[in-house]
Amino acid sequence: MGIFSRSSTKSVEYHIQVNLLGNSGTGKSSLLMSYMKGHYVPVETPTIHEQHKLLVRYGKWHLALLINDSSGMPLNHCVRRYNYKYADVFIVCYAVDNPDSFNDIPKLC
Repeated sequence: MGIFSRSSTKSVEYHIQVNLLGNSGTGKSSLLMSYMKGHYVPVETPTIHEQHKLLVRYGKWHLALLINDSSGMPLNHCVRRYNYKYADVFIVCYAVDNPDSFNDIPKLC
């Protein structure tokens, strides 16, 4: 887990909403599942929209993470925009072997 560790405590100091951004096929869901499981998990089913809640510990703080994993497809634009209003953190994903996935990032915002 690196600097984060799982937490089972009910005394949450901070609630943090995280949004994963990127074109379809850039590994957003694989990144999230690998973080949640602690090892690489290939995800091959396209995501429409998923929300994951995790309790983690960072140093002395207990955090509640709400992680939104949305499709990079244009029809999911409304869901993404709604989640943007409440986000504290954005993780931008792109495929290094696909320059269009990097160039499309402004379209996702």
